[in-house]
Amino acid sequence: MRPPSDAGEWVAAGVVALVAAVLLRALFEALAGFLAANWLIIPCLVAVAATAAAVVLRARSAARRARTARMAALRLSLTEVDALSPTGFELAVRDLMLRDGIAARHVGQRGDQAADVIGHDLNLDLVWVAQCKHTTTGARVGTRVVYEVSGTAGPIHGADLAFIATNGTFTRDAAKNAARLNIHLIDRDTLHLWATEGHSLHTLLNIRPLPLRLPTRPTGPPGSRTISSRPESQWAAPHSRLSQAPDLHGIAGEGRCEVAERDRPCRAARAPGGSASPRRRRRTTCPRCSRAGEAGRDL
Repeated sequence: MRPPSDAGEWVAAGVVALVAAVLLRALFEALAGFLAANWLIIPCLVAVAATAAAVVLRARSAARRARTARMAALRLSLTEVDALSPTGFELAVRDLMLRDGIAARHVGQRGDQAADVIGHDLNLDLVWVAQCKHTTTGARVGTRVVYEVSGTAGPIHGADLAFIATNGTFTRDAAKNAARLNIHLIDRDTLHLWATEGHSLHTLLNIRPLPLRLPTRPTGPPGSRTISSRPESQWAAPHSRLSQAPDLHGIAGEGRCEVAERDRPCRAARAPGGSASPRRRRRTTCPRCSRAGEAGRDL
């Protein structure tokens, strides 16, 4: 099938369309006449259609309930986890997130930018990113993986929470930097509680909502003050949200700022007309407002 390319094909297509319209009109008129003469067929057709729709909806509902029951009873021993392939381990993490009420999907592939599973927590309105590291030799996950997840989870995938899951362990530096960068870690012991014992991911990571609220996340380009309309909640876990660097800019125009390393009034921030010290003075630059002024300090 392709569109007509010249005038002859356009004429042929017009003739075909006209013939099809005439045939459809004749078929519609014949069907309308038949139903008018045999109107009792209409209620029978409606009843058959309603019955078929009810059967289909009931079957889908039963399949959904059965799937929910299977997911709720999902348990994986560490022996089964160790026998999985790397992709199988990613799918297992996805299924465990689904079991805990997180609408997760598998995205792991080449160039996945440190995200194997991405999920949306429907109850808490949070975006989760999971990086999965499967090992069969008991190897330990290092700091490099933590840095990769921290650099891509929030800026690229828009994650509110990120965690790294492995059937091995983490190095001491990886655990230290993960705590500093707000990245959750699921090692072999935690994976046993999650996959085998059936503990919820929210319970293991201490994710629970509090009534306090935080400002909305910026959605514009770097340096932009545009913010999204979706409110954020504060969470009890100390490392439960990917934080951004705080704004450390000084407040200009308040009459006080720091000069060099000392907390004292800057001459540039004082009122105009102020007298300088009669002693020796050194010209300094305010590190916050970047204005030059007389420090007026004795040397």
